[in-house]
Amino acid sequence: EVKQAAAVVQAQEIDVEKAKADEALMEALPAVEAAERALDNLKKDDITEVKNFAKPALAVMNVCFCVVILKPTGEKLDETWPDAKKMLANSNLLNLLKSYAKDNITEKQVRGVRKYFKDKDFTLETLQRISTAGAGLYQWVDAIL
Repeated sequence: EVKQAAAVVQAQEIDVEKAKADEALMEALPAVEAAERALDNLKKDDITEVKNFAKPALAVMNVCFCVVILKPTGEKLDETWPDAKKMLANSNLLNLLKSYAKDNITEKQVRGVRKYFKDKDFTLETLQRISTAGAGLYQWVDAIL
């Protein structure tokens, strides 16, 4: 009888935890879907165009640095234009972004990316005027965080 009561309590606790997990998943899904949609309009040629800039606009460079911080290729890269170009040269980059493990983002990465978002000129509208790839990457970074 005591064991049965304990089992009932445990089952209730499990139900509560499951409900919390389901709720967290429902909150996360729209962000993941938004990140995927941001990449749907992005083509490899758009990425190549950005990679070929000798000196891109600051907003384009900064969005690339945000992606570098999130390490989609798994490489240890610095927030420099040559390292960003190395990342952009990865022929599998779009697939890596689409399958990015959002749950593995560290607090340090979040802080690193957020510092760029503090700039009032670092906006989707700014990037849309400058670069298709830059705008798509911005939407992805924004949605993934």
